[in-house]
Amino acid sequence: MPSAGFLRTLVIGLGVAIFVALGFIVYGVVTIEPGSGESSRFQGLTETVDLGQPAGSEIEEVQQLGDRLTILVKGGGVPDRLLVIDGKTGAVAQTIWVSDPPSR
Repeated sequence: MPSAGFLRTLVIGLGVAIFVALGFIVYGVVTIEPGSGESSRFQGLTETVDLGQPAGSEIEEVQQLGDRLTILVKGGGVPDRLLVIDGKTGAVAQTIWVSDPPSR
């Protein structure tokens, strides 16, 4: 059976470890800047990207999915479409038409 001194030291050591771990968690939460997660890949993008959409098109919604950006585009005389932008190249990787695509 362990001695009382050993148990006391063990309990105090574990208590200190809990407070140190809690301190690291608080430090991490306080020092994280908003928006510093994965979305930072697209922040500060200074290049002009031509989406190849007709005049009158409007961007309705933008979402990030991993290393890709999805843009919902409406109007411009063509059906609604979803553009998938490759985060590495900045080019339109795919166009997904909500209804039948226009004939070319």
